[in-house]
Amino acid sequence: MTHEYGGAFAGQLSPHGYVLDARPRRPARPVPPRTGAPPCVLFLSRSRDAELDAVQELLTRAGVRSVRLNSDELTAADLLIDPAGRAMLLDGRPLTPVVTWSRHFSVRAIGGSGRPAHDLFLRDAWQAAASQLCAISET
Repeated sequence: MTHEYGGAFAGQLSPHGYVLDARPRRPARPVPPRTGAPPCVLFLSRSRDAELDAVQELLTRAGVRSVRLNSDELTAADLLIDPAGRAMLLDGRPLTPVVTWSRHFSVRAIGGSGRPAHDLFLRDAWQAAASQLCAISET
């Protein structure tokens, strides 16, 4: 059995020109073009990763911008991803991740709301966002 709407739905999942807005009920803001967003190293981790804290400190001392997105703090994140522009807007800051390092990042760290369908959707959406963040960086 085939459905006529299957192609239309699948087309929405195409990475070309699709902007994923994972912000909770805030008005949309355009992501700045890649040329206007400063480069950074993006870390996907957890807030209690002391080794990653040390890596970030070393990068800061070397003058390398780094940004961290912790899986146990995602509900407070204001994130907009532009895969076509290979850029992101994180808490109002335009950024271009040139390297993305995923370390101990797990959507299971997102606290539950007691609504299983909502929690499943939220975790799946953040897993997809993490995959897109890894895909937009150059390495």
